[in-house]
Amino acid sequence: AALPDPEEARRKQEKLETLMHELQREKSELETRLATPLPPQEIGTIGSAMHELDEELAAHEEEWLALSEEIETIERALRREDSI
Repeated sequence: AALPDPEEARRKQEKLETLMHELQREKSELETRLATPLPPQEIGTIGSAMHELDEELAAHEEEWLALSEEIETIERALRREDSI
């Protein structure tokens, strides 16, 4: 049976990294806004947005880690095939 291509998983990982960097940038912008005097309602809105970003980042980080494990497993299997 043919093994999956590790490059496909790497491409997915790269897309996730780009997305995670963008989410981190958005979060940083929100943190900067929180450092300025704001009305309480806006502070609440920003806090909610930051919470959503944190959840999204955590989900993407889990997916990134799963892809890392998948790549490692595929590469180990490929090395075993090469050594046969």
